[in-house]
Amino acid sequence: MSELATVNHFRKEKRKEKPPFFSFCIPEYNRFDFLSIALESLKNQTFQDFEVCISDDCSPERKHQEIVAYLESHDIAYCFERQEKNLRYDGNLRATISMAQGRFCFLLGNDDKLLESDVLQKVHDFIAQQNYYGVLLLNYFEISSGKNIRRVSNSSVIGTGVPVAMATFRDYSFVSGVLLPRAECHALVTTEFDGTEMYQMYLGSRMVAEGTPLAGMDFLAIGKDIQIPGQKVDSYANRPGSKPGWPKARYLPLGRMGWLVVRSIEKAVPANRLDACIRSVFRQILGFTYGYWIVNYRKVQSWKYSLEICMGMNPAYQLRGLNPGWFTRMYLWTLYLSITMLGLLCPIFVFDSLEPTLYRIAKSRKR
Repeated sequence: MSELATVNHFRKEKRKEKPPFFSFCIPEYNRFDFLSIALESLKNQTFQDFEVCISDDCSPERKHQEIVAYLESHDIAYCFERQEKNLRYDGNLRATISMAQGRFCFLLGNDDKLLESDVLQKVHDFIAQQNYYGVLLLNYFEISSGKNIRRVSNSSVIGTGVPVAMATFRDYSFVSGVLLPRAECHALVTTEFDGTEMYQMYLGSRMVAEGTPLAGMDFLAIGKDIQIPGQKVDSYANRPGSKPGWPKARYLPLGRMGWLVVRSIEKAVPANRLDACIRSVFRQILGFTYGYWIVNYRKVQSWKYSLEICMGMNPAYQLRGLNPGWFTRMYLWTLYLSITMLGLLCPIFVFDSLEPTLYRIAKSRKR
């Protein structure tokens, strides 16, 4: 056991004698009560060859001693670090991964949990039976909405290479239930994408594009958004609305997703195919993700707020840092304007009635 502490910085660990099979990588910030439930779901697993790696992003609530006490009292192997200064999401997730010693980094949000006590056993058995070493995706259940979200439709090895990376990058948007080979994670460390809030998307997309296989397991492994009566986590729905006056562009991390994916896979793409890849990546973001969020912000915020999101999603901003040809630029501007008009003008009740069909189309298109 080792311990290091200063005024703000605190680090303590208790490791296994041998590197574990799984390292749970949990970025933490001001969610101790939710994290306690997440840790409870790990403690109850029938497969126990794992460690927990938690990076606390300099939380004001300063619950680091309580977190360590919980891990100690339940004899869980761990590495815990309270950061000296705020790293934001990408840096905090990267910090948890840097602590990992297991064969696989099992990414888990601090307000998510494993649904059943045999989740780890099932995942371990699949990996052992397939003799598998690569990226792995698990399905999840939205506790707040009651929806089953199937990132993968069957338990199998999906494949590898640029086409697979381009077809599946959106599956990393939800961090929990993404498993990454630890050695590759440590080899691909970068701060280039800090601020995108999608560091896991960079890792998964780059690994798969450059030859690491991707697999999926079709069972509900993760419970998303733990519910505690009287407590809420930070949500886009609760953020301040538009200010009086003319609308002003709002820039979301979504606006940098396309750039991140292209930069992640471009080393594996022939130069004469890069524009086609850019069109494919941005077509998915604009056609599936962007349109959905326009309507969703109209529902939880306001029409003006959605307009401000649209202004911040213009292709000039999205393509910053890339250099596509004129045809690709015109194509994306046309698609952007079309989706923007449709998202802002479509009646919400019409979208709600079509949402299940649109979701099936999006999944079938990905396959």
